[in-house]
This record gives sequence, C-alpha cells and structure tokens, in this order.
Amino acid sequence: SFFTEKRLIEFGINKKILKRVVGGVDKNVLATAHKNREVTREKYGIGMNDALCVSSARFVEYKRPDFLIRAISRCKTPLTLCFAGKGPLEEKTKELAQLSKVNICFLGNLSHDEAVCLIAAADVYVQASTDLIKDVPGGSYIHTEGMGRSLLEAVCLGVPVVITDCGAVGEYI
Repeated sequence: SFFTEKRLIEFGINKKILKRVVGGVDKNVLATAHKNREVTREKYGIGMNDALCVSSARFVEYKRPDFLIRAISRCKTPLTLCFAGKGPLEEKTKELAQLSKVNICFLGNLSHDEAVCLIAAADVYVQASTDLIKDVPGGSYIHTEGMGRSLLEAVCLGVPVVITDCGAVGEYI
C-alpha cells in the first residue's frame, strides 16, 4: 500500500530499494463465492433471512476481536457473528463471546477459497483493527492494517463493510 511505502520511507528506508507490490483479488474465486452464497450460509447453519456479520482475521491485539464483540453486543437486531481465523487471543475472545448475548461462531482457519465464500455469504463484513503502538528495544512501531485483503474482497463482492479507519484501509474503503 502507499501507506506502508510512506511509513518505510519515514523510517529511513531508501525509496530506491522499495518496490510496492500491489495485492489483488482473484475474480474467479469471487465469482464462485458469490454464486455459492446460499450454499455457504446453509453449510454454517445461517438462514437466508438471518443477519450475518463476518470477520476474517487473526486473533491478535491490533485486530481487536474483543472490541468487535462488545460493539456488536450493543446491536438491537439479532445477528450471528462468524469469526474465521486463529491466533493467541482466540481463547480470551471465546470467553468474552460466552458472556455476550450475540450468537458467535468460531470457524478457525479456513482455506482462502472458504474464507472468501464466507465473506460472500455475509450481510456485513466487520473488523475493528486499530493503530497499535508497540514498544520494542530501541523504539516503537505501529502495528496496523498494511492492506487488509479480506476487506478488499468484501468490497469487491459488494458486501457492505463496517470497519475502523486505520493503516492503509482508507486507500480503498
């Protein structure tokens, strides 16, 4: 992303040695996922009239799965939140999920195609990432969204997104 490139230059990396590689999405995977929306919802036990929010992300601090659960818990409309991913905060997130009044499912790591199918089946794609300052020996850095491929896939699938503005997200949302 331009965001990441700018950040590296600010760190003192010589621009001449940088090459920004623009990620993308596979239109064939998206088309298949879109076609299989009903099949995917059925696979996960989600009715076509049920409200489905999906988040595909690692369970790490800057992705803030806890914040997402607390935010969705405030919704007045009954909904299901499906998480795809794994990570060190998964168990804590599951504990918080048990205390919430939201129907939350944890699907673990999915293949890329399965994750895109899940995103295509969603009524809303949600993510609550933040710019998290991390202290390291000799300084600090900001852990944030460098690209956010799942967000890009949701946009390309026509799935509405509700996300926090951080990192490179503003380049395409």
